[in-house]
Amino acid sequence: MKQVLIAIIGGLILISGSCSSAPKKKVVKPVKPKPVNVETKIEHDKIAGLFVFPGGKLKALVMSFDDGPDQDKRLIEIFNKYGIKGTFHLNSGKFAAKSKASLDQLKTVYKGHEVSAHSVSHPHLEFLPASKVSNEILADREKLEKVFGYPIHGMSYPFGTYNQLVLDLLPSLGIVYSRTVTIDASFRLPKNLLVWNPTCHSGTGEYWAKKFIETKKDEMMLLFIWGHAWEFDNAATDSAKEKNWTAIENICALLAKEKDIWPAAAMEIADYITAAQDAIEKSPEGIISNSSPIVLWVRSKGKIVQLKPGQVLSVSK
Repeated sequence: MKQVLIAIIGGLILISGSCSSAPKKKVVKPVKPKPVNVETKIEHDKIAGLFVFPGGKLKALVMSFDDGPDQDKRLIEIFNKYGIKGTFHLNSGKFAAKSKASLDQLKTVYKGHEVSAHSVSHPHLEFLPASKVSNEILADREKLEKVFGYPIHGMSYPFGTYNQLVLDLLPSLGIVYSRTVTIDASFRLPKNLLVWNPTCHSGTGEYWAKKFIETKKDEMMLLFIWGHAWEFDNAATDSAKEKNWTAIENICALLAKEKDIWPAAAMEIADYITAAQDAIEKSPEGIISNSSPIVLWVRSKGKIVQLKPGQVLSVSK
């Protein structure tokens, strides 16, 4: 460092010489995420006109909520009131301090609804190496399965984000579907279950529920609403909070009136459309063979008929 000479002349401070300049801060430019190669695996145009949902229904509804906050209890009470099935994505890392009694209570709270994975600690998975991604998902599945007593094969991405590594790993980690937060308001079936884009956030759910009811198409249609139950209490006043809860109840009441809507868990929809896709791919033209363990509902000769596991059906018009 160079010496600095300071002299005071007539009340002025004169500085001769110079100090070495402070090191410049290195500007780190944000790294653009690499494009993700999403292969189309579910062919809406081939499935939606040939099959219908269980019971001969053309429309289905999925309600998907993340994080497992205490507000899930109130939301589930609303779902139960209107006969709606929810899918709840939980972080098992939050269970660490819970007693066995508390965990048993959780089983009661979510009874009749789907519990699905959301990672152990809710990290940005796209920033993790493969080993940590695997641990976040496998450990979450293992803990949830131990608590709730059934296989967990679905999830939603923490923060709705992922990269090619995460996407490529999911099948080997036992994941069949994973929900994003990217909106697709087409009411169409997902192109790829591992990149399942919802129709809307719960905040705009009433608008899209009405739109869904009004839309008339002679094909399968899906309304997929996502959100967080804690958001309903995320307001400045009690009256504003109650307004939020009234809004989600209004959505449920509106949809429950429609007899042509199948309220289903995300895993039920995933299994159904996967079975339908497999039936198309593995059957010769004009024939549908159901090699899945679930009943499919198919249009055949102007009627809607059940295609049970192992059955073969002519679908010529």
